[in-house]
Amino acid sequence: MGEIARGSDGRRLFTAEFKSQQIGRVLRGELTHSELCRELDIKSSVVSRWRRLVEQGSQVAVSANEDVVPASQLRGGTGAHSRVGACSRPQDDGGRDSPNGMKP
Repeated sequence: MGEIARGSDGRRLFTAEFKSQQIGRVLRGELTHSELCRELDIKSSVVSRWRRLVEQGSQVAVSANEDVVPASQLRGGTGAHSRVGACSRPQDDGGRDSPNGMKP
């Protein structure tokens, strides 16, 4: 399974990719829900939540008929998404646009 990151409280932090891979194993019949819980030493409700999220994500992507962009790409600040903030913030002109030099 490799090294799994841990939060400050000691809980294991599984990536979305890892969760999706594990649920894929269950969906393909490689192992049962219970076997996955035992293998990863996690509660059944956690695996159920992962499965529900994976299934909901798939349904949303298909019903929207759109390409799915991994969240990791959005966090990277590449492309048009990284430039949105730069052009949407108001600029302080020091009151120069006001006829009396005062800020509105």
